[in-house]
Amino acid sequence: MAMKNPQRQTETADLRRAKDMTQFVLRDWDFMGWASLLSDQAVLSLCLGAIDVSQIAGIEIVAGELQVIGAKNAQRVLDSFYDEMRHGLLITTKLISGYHVVLAGDFVVKSTKANTDDDIYPIALYMLFNSSGQIDIMTITQIDLRPLAKDIWAATQGDGTLQLKETQTGSGRVQ
Repeated sequence: MAMKNPQRQTETADLRRAKDMTQFVLRDWDFMGWASLLSDQAVLSLCLGAIDVSQIAGIEIVAGELQVIGAKNAQRVLDSFYDEMRHGLLITTKLISGYHVVLAGDFVVKSTKANTDDDIYPIALYMLFNSSGQIDIMTITQIDLRPLAKDIWAATQGDGTLQLKETQTGSGRVQ
């Protein structure tokens, strides 16, 4: 008979509770306000890259990046653009690991010029929840999926099977 590790069982139960809590928050997201979603010490980071935004909520965005600390500051920034962003956001992937959540997809910016295509930017939202179900860290970032796709393709070497390669470093560790 296999021995059960009590510490491992506790960790598994904690992860299950965290996952259930984050899924509950995500399910009811549209019915919750930022005041209840953000912890007092929330940190909001925007890394918008090529998305052409120079100012949000009266705060200048430098080199496509902005970071605010505190629930009130984060709420002010999110209130100023989230509704518009939400309508152009197409989430295609949801990853949940304990209190960590990643939503990935595309952000579609409608063209204002006749006969031109909309701009589409791959985007990810990372959130770290606390045990009370509030967001401590939120990052909204434009992402480049090409390196990941290239690495996955290279790992499969074109035949559909995963080929992991190990390299030996001078320290004797396998990378």
